[in-house]
Amino acid sequence: MAFVEQEDILNVFEGLTRHLLKEVNGVEVEKFPRMLYDDAMRLYGNDKPRHSFWNGIWRIKCRSTTQRF
Repeated sequence: MAFVEQEDILNVFEGLTRHLLKEVNGVEVEKFPRMLYDDAMRLYGNDKPRHSFWNGIWRIKCRSTTQRF
């Protein structure tokens, strides 16, 4: 493969993983979820988030019209 792009590499490894999961475990995987770098940084504050538990950044805005702080 000449002039290989990132998408080509991802497709090869996803295809290999899909094939191995089907042959070894009998598990069919349609599509692997992908996340953009900007989304990962905005949601998790990290470029390699763990999805075993949700550890996203919570943005809390306090809006009160009756209380003065």
